[in-house]
Amino acid sequence: MVYAGGGGMLANLAGRFGLDRFELILRAYAHDHRNGVTDAASFRTTIDRAAARYLPGFDTHTRSGTAGGPRGSQLDPGAVAA
Repeated sequence: MVYAGGGGMLANLAGRFGLDRFELILRAYAHDHRNGVTDAASFRTTIDRAAARYLPGFDTHTRSGTAGGPRGSQLDPGAVAA
């Protein structure tokens, strides 16, 4: 099942990383997982690592993307097709 908010979550991330960088992140993710199975946790880990590198201070575990926001957001692992 695909979570209906997935497109919004991806658009949010593209806006934060910049489209060119986000496309590179997605291409690398697809390359690393070709001919295999992936899940939301794996995608979340990839985004967390990219955020740590390119978006210091961005917290992928909050709705607002900043420290102290509510949990269970658009960046929730359930927002990615498993």
